Amino acid sequence: MTVFVEPEGGTQGILDCRVDSEPLASLTLHLGSRVVASSQPLSTPAEPHIHVSATPNALRVDIEKLRPSDQGEYVCSASNALGSASASTYFGNRALHRLHLFQNLLCFLGLLAGLLFLLLVLGAFYAWRRRSFHKLSVGENSVEMASQKDTVQEEESNGICDDLVLVNKAALAPDCGYENNAVTSNVL
Repeated sequence: MTVFVEPEGGTQGILDCRVDSEPLASLTLHLGSRVVASSQPLSTPAEPHIHVSATPNALRVDIEKLRPSDQGEYVCSASNALGSASASTYFGNRALHRLHLFQNLLCFLGLLAGLLFLLLVLGAFYAWRRRSFHKLSVGENSVEMASQKDTVQEEESNGICDDLVLVNKAALAPDCGYENNAVTSNVL
């Protein structure tokens, strides 16, 4: 007995039951107590989503749009004039459903990790920009302080130069009305 469940969503499945027998065997497929398919004509037709094809010593059941009621332990029974045999297998998409849940969980965790990484990069960029701006502000303040210091030094040197000009004028022209002694004594 061979079982196949479509990997894309697990919505379609195939059950294939084959035997080697001489004389030919009649095959019946059961799900629990319910007869799903038979190589002999059934009095009750199969469900609309179940398609049965029977050939000598083979029974194939195609199930479209798997339903929860289609899942379970299937038993294939073969019988002829010499005896009978049976095989069983689990058929369903429960494992695929769990696999899809796991894949969805992995996708979600991947997106979450990507989002956290993006936030980390944006935070690092923000911190870097803020630190660069802070260094620039400190640099501007030191430039302002240096220019203020230069201005003060220029004013002091201008004041000294003005005093020297007064001293020179007093020394060169004692009769111009400057008080020579007061100016020279202050500077010297």
